[in-house]
Amino acid sequence: MMVGRPPRALKVVGALVATGALVSGILVMAQGGGAGDTDGRSGRPGPQPADVTRFFEVMRLAFTGVLADAATFDQRVSEVASGSRPPADLTADLDASLRRAEGTRDLVGASADLPGLPQARRLYLCSALLYTEALWALRAAAGSTDPGRAELVRQGQRLKVLSNRVYDRGTLWADPGLPVVRETPDWQREGLLAGPGPEVTEGWGRTLTAFTDTVRPKVAAPTDHEPSLARMAMLVDDEAVAAFSAASSTSGSLLTLHQDRARRLALLGEDLWGVAPERRGGTGLPDHPRSGFDRAGLEPRPVPGVGDDGLGSR
Repeated sequence: MMVGRPPRALKVVGALVATGALVSGILVMAQGGGAGDTDGRSGRPGPQPADVTRFFEVMRLAFTGVLADAATFDQRVSEVASGSRPPADLTADLDASLRRAEGTRDLVGASADLPGLPQARRLYLCSALLYTEALWALRAAAGSTDPGRAELVRQGQRLKVLSNRVYDRGTLWADPGLPVVRETPDWQREGLLAGPGPEVTEGWGRTLTAFTDTVRPKVAAPTDHEPSLARMAMLVDDEAVAAFSAASSTSGSLLTLHQDRARRLALLGEDLWGVAPERRGGTGLPDHPRSGFDRAGLEPRPVPGVGDDGLGSR
């Protein structure tokens, strides 16, 4: 999503890419820029140009809600951070944003039977879910007080960046030559470094901390040209730990909200780690620990009127 990116990120086409970039991707692939022949990463036959074109057409429609909502994200960040609006009004707006993001989740899910590029579709689904979690972080912030509010706002911003970059990975999966942001996020460089929070000493948050502490040194350092899904997954794990930490210092409805967010983020970290293990940044990496948390909040729901081939018939 180019809207709201810092100027340094505008050097290339952003993630949750604007419609024009999706069209560019379709044209490149249809001309043989990334489809047909063989998959350069595995040597297997690649998707056919017609399938790729159809896939991107469907994704463009599926992400309509998120793309429209993204235009207001930075405004919501400012409003939550400053407390300049009545909480009830702000919560109502964020709830409407959540419904739009969940609609994108459901429409991407409805495209599961489209031929070609299943891994790209999985990454787009993860992107939509991470954007939803960015909104949930703002939703939690709207009901919190400083300093907790400021930390949750920053987490929402980080999750939006992660959503952008995961979308970019899906686009690169379809065509490695497309001009998208390739670097793994660096929160210090982005100005979004998390502040200190209560240490998570037990439960799943501790399990995730132990896992990332063990595997992080084994994953190749990120570069602008070699995106690492393993590092992306660990960054999502970090956000899950942050949500578990927030839960440890609150109570009531906010406690439930943080616990639910933490569990969903833990599942998304698992999902990203499991996508395309041949593209992980290191070698000999272990399997991600499995939490067994309920996936109900992440699973796409059926969309009435949508056929088996995705968003309507050809």
